[in-house]
Amino acid sequence: VVGSYPEAFLIGSCAFATVNKPYIYFCQARFPLRAMAMASTSDAWDSLDFLVLDESMPYVHPKEVSMWEDNMKSWPPIEKPDIVFYLVHSKACDLLEVRAYKSLESYLYLTSGLVGTVLHHRISDQLGYFKAEVGRSQSFNAAPHKAWACVHTTGRVVTGGCSCMAGQAKVCSHVGAILWKMEHAFSNKMTGTACTDEAAAWNRGTKKNVTPTSLDNISFGKNEQNTEILGTVDVLRFHTHEEYLHHIEDGPLAGLMKIPGTLFHETLMAPPRDPPAARDTSAVQCDAIPPLAHSSHEDATTLPNSCPACWEAYNELVAISAPSMDLLCKRTADQGNCTLWHESRRMRLTSSMVKRIPILASTDPSKAVKDILHPSFRGNQATEHGRRSEPKARRKFMLDYRCTVRQTGLVVCPELPWLAASPDGIIDGLDALLEIKCPNVPNCEELLNSGTYDIKKNGDGVFELQQKGRNKFFYQVQFAMHCTGKTVCHLYVWSEGHDEVVVVPYNKDFMKCHLQRVKNFYFKSLLPAFVDDINSRKIKLSNEYKQLARM
Repeated sequence: VVGSYPEAFLIGSCAFATVNKPYIYFCQARFPLRAMAMASTSDAWDSLDFLVLDESMPYVHPKEVSMWEDNMKSWPPIEKPDIVFYLVHSKACDLLEVRAYKSLESYLYLTSGLVGTVLHHRISDQLGYFKAEVGRSQSFNAAPHKAWACVHTTGRVVTGGCSCMAGQAKVCSHVGAILWKMEHAFSNKMTGTACTDEAAAWNRGTKKNVTPTSLDNISFGKNEQNTEILGTVDVLRFHTHEEYLHHIEDGPLAGLMKIPGTLFHETLMAPPRDPPAARDTSAVQCDAIPPLAHSSHEDATTLPNSCPACWEAYNELVAISAPSMDLLCKRTADQGNCTLWHESRRMRLTSSMVKRIPILASTDPSKAVKDILHPSFRGNQATEHGRRSEPKARRKFMLDYRCTVRQTGLVVCPELPWLAASPDGIIDGLDALLEIKCPNVPNCEELLNSGTYDIKKNGDGVFELQQKGRNKFFYQVQFAMHCTGKTVCHLYVWSEGHDEVVVVPYNKDFMKCHLQRVKNFYFKSLLPAFVDDINSRKIKLSNEYKQLARM
């Protein structure tokens, strides 16, 4: 059922409040995952902001999604029965089969080369959007149709849409064309992970030692337990070269070994080598990489200009152009799942790493430098819980506050390119950031009221983010706002049983107090260590980042 302001709408036996914009709701309990009766306007489907596809959780409509990737490895195993069932046997709004037999001819769009690049956007652990431009079959000069489909990780087609006249029925030929292309890729083993995508396993240990033996003594069948293994044969060993020559002369290969110019003859007649001379440890090895010569890093106000080595690396790798910053933000939208995201963070200070910087100038910065350049932490139960819960929390926030949260990658500060942040989202229309925290508790209300968390109630009973909290969330959100140019951050603490939003404004006095300390740490300690690791090849940058930095 589609509802629009000021109308109320009813699904099953549950009434829902009015909304400002029309949207569609899929009820898994009583109806199949298909579109209900449409509104009177022809563009009702395209005007939707959210889709509720599973467990009453809203998902952003494909037209609102800005981050798409071209990655066939993430395509689901869709097969012909999945397409036929969706186009023919799935239910319409009257609970009867749509029987769109004409759409089965959409395979001709694929064979005619009318299906463009299929892009993917993962909306949950089990659902994904797939979109492509599909050319018109009878008007090649007209703009192609924009079709999309929502497919489960098992290959089941959930729903779809298109910009054509028949797109409102969700089973038009252009949607089918996308599905046939995905089926063709899966059936021809173009999707998934190839053997060459995985790391080599030849260096793994074996359960038992294997000794060489002749082929006639090797059993190629599976060795059953308690079966006696055939013994090995003795291998001839020669103590001197003369013994080897006598053995050859008495054997069947004597004539072959005496033919000049052959490898056998050269091996047989090769003169013995002289014993290697003792290595002179005092001599400098020719392949050793000489260390870089740094200038003084005591005065941070003159850095990195005063150090030629740091100045060159900073301008080449860190201080990238504005187009490169935008491209880096788009390519790192997957954040922790993206190699480029990890690589770009190592040469910069990120908002989440600021808390590791020593407060006192007398504190040794070497540990903080090591944690940033060569982190040993690989996650724990709490971080894994946060990774799984973040998409749920983001959807819950959008549903409760009726807003759109745009996911983003690594945002490099335009004025300070050595500073960056990876916010959990940008709230469109509010000029605000969204930072999500998912403590590993069933209900976070008790944690918030305990007084031990970074969020505490003030005298008026309103939750506030403390500057001196043990987790230093205040540092993270302030530096994230500074990088993105936002003036407000909505800190959203979420759990299954309770959630809380704390609005944190940008604090100029706080940033003025701490920004110079952070800058001193970067140019006096972190940047020279990064340059040394690049020179000694302890850190290797990919060609993707090098090309991006040269833009």
